[in-house]
Amino acid sequence: MASESSDNNVSWKLHSFVLQVHHVEERHYTTVCAEHFSLVSKAWGIFDKVTTFGTDNARNVTAAVALLPFEHMPCMAHTLQLSVNKAISESGVEAVLAKSRNTAELQKQQESLKMKCEMLIQDVSTRWNSTLQMIQRLVRNKEPVMAVLSDAQHKHQLALMSDADWEKFVRVLQMVLDPCRYATELLGGEHYVSCSVVLPALCHLQHVMTVSDEDPAYIVRFKTAFISDLSNRQQSMNMTWLRIATALDPRYKNLKCLPKQDRESVWSELHQVAAQVELSIGPHSHTSSSSQEHGKDCHLSFVDCAAVFF
Repeated sequence: MASESSDNNVSWKLHSFVLQVHHVEERHYTTVCAEHFSLVSKAWGIFDKVTTFGTDNARNVTAAVALLPFEHMPCMAHTLQLSVNKAISESGVEAVLAKSRNTAELQKQQESLKMKCEMLIQDVSTRWNSTLQMIQRLVRNKEPVMAVLSDAQHKHQLALMSDADWEKFVRVLQMVLDPCRYATELLGGEHYVSCSVVLPALCHLQHVMTVSDEDPAYIVRFKTAFISDLSNRQQSMNMTWLRIATALDPRYKNLKCLPKQDRESVWSELHQVAAQVELSIGPHSHTSSSSQEHGKDCHLSFVDCAAVFF
């Protein structure tokens, strides 16, 4: 079991550090995980300095953080991949993907025929974007793959992919999986703070996944299943933390990624946090009445809040 910490140095470059790798012989029950997190943070003298725990979506880990006095931020890149896997399973493209997985066995035949081509990729549900990478590699090698499968002298029991199957590949690749790849890579960045990018990224995906009249049935099923699953998962996100982080980012402070009726409440939440920070560290310059009304400038309290979130 490993514990990791992130921090900014004097040049404001984000760095991540592995604090401890600990062998745990017990099963990773909720209480065991919570005790491990607590012991590591206390050993490093940061228990009272930690504000937020970022974790994957494993139930035992999320339940463990709930036992600790910290905010929790589940990994959004992991969340997106779970929704992608759910959408694939319900969209009807799984049968086509099964055929492409079988073609991964063609490497031996390609070598025997002395055909130069890329090694085909096998997707793994726990490896982010691997289904997209599998499809990309297969589409690039369509001709040699079909040449091997169509060779009458080569006996095999693999299912041939039809023209409709290849069309599905290209549509799924362009319309749904590639936007998910972009969002996953954006949210999984290690050298910049990604908390403030979550809601804008989700807003972009909501737009991309809007069903249109031109979408074939399997794309409609994919988009519908993806949005439904992601919406359910959003209920367990720390939306207050995400909204405030977005407001503190100069790129997204207009909060266009949120419904208009929800934007004003974000600034109210921000001022409440600013007041709590000001009380905890002592008096600072107070915000002007106009800034309190419109939430455009928080002076020193703005900086203090940014330190909490970033």
